[in-house]
Amino acid sequence: MTDTVGHKGEAIAAKYYQQRGWLLLNHNYRTRMGEIDLILYKENTLVFAEVKTRAGTVLDLSLIHISEPTR
Repeated sequence: MTDTVGHKGEAIAAKYYQQRGWLLLNHNYRTRMGEIDLILYKENTLVFAEVKTRAGTVLDLSLIHISEPTR
């Protein structure tokens, strides 16, 4: 998968949240520990989101594709 597909997935996820009233505080935020795809805020709730984009038509359980330390 290319970076373009991943970035498109992140943009779709950000738009989804924003349409539901979430404020996008940051995206692709880098730390020495790694990267956070989306940081969102709504009603005293702060969300750190890892976005997984899959190419193709098969739906799967994306949680299995996130490493244990990231969870």
